[in-house]
Amino acid sequence: MRFVLLFLLFSYCSEKAKPVDESEVYKIKGLAFSQCINEVYPGFEDRYNDGSASGFFQTSNVSIDDLPKIDSLATRHSKKEFLSATKSNLGLMRCLELYNSQELEEFAIKVSKN
Repeated sequence: MRFVLLFLLFSYCSEKAKPVDESEVYKIKGLAFSQCINEVYPGFEDRYNDGSASGFFQTSNVSIDDLPKIDSLATRHSKKEFLSATKSNLGLMRCLELYNSQELEEFAIKVSKN
């Protein structure tokens, strides 16, 4: 009986301890960053023929079900107000804040483990 319980406990812990795929986390964060840039600078993707968001999505394990959360994070950060002495847009700053945020990091880790 002890052997069975130990085996079940080990099996459960092994599943929970699935390693984080850092390259997948990078792709998810890159997708969110690209989406944020596209929000801050409408037309950026078309104007510069930049397919970064599509590239990150296509090479990642992100599912369609994860996209609303990524879009929501990108939109929220793209609309954040940053004060600039020169009245500059600071769009890259907002998107970099998203890229480095704990919220995006935790989400990317969670998705990468799926």
